[in-house]
Amino acid sequence: FIWLDKWRTPEWLYTEADDEACAELKAMLVRTFRHPLHAWRQILDRDGSNNISWSEFKEACWKVGFDGNVAGAWCALDKTQAGSISMREFDIQSAELLESFKEWAEAAFGSVARRFRALD
Repeated sequence: FIWLDKWRTPEWLYTEADDEACAELKAMLVRTFRHPLHAWRQILDRDGSNNISWSEFKEACWKVGFDGNVAGAWCALDKTQAGSISMREFDIQSAELLESFKEWAEAAFGSVARRFRALD
């Protein structure tokens, strides 16, 4: 159990959800990126995994200059304390937009990839 002595507890594990900080962060992201989906794709979900980790979230907050309650904003989004945030948790309207596009592309073309190949 030596590793346990070296483990640093992530801030979000002992922080209360802060809805106000979350709203401030989202407003800052929309001011910067014009749309939550654009913010998600450009700065939050940099690896395209459709989930963001605590480290990705902290880095994104730092990059946009958010100096509010980062851990509290995280907890407001990660209500289940799963340790990651999905697009649906971040912005339900954007998630539904992407889901409807995916459903349409799959129905019309068989897959999203085929839809984009059809554009070429």
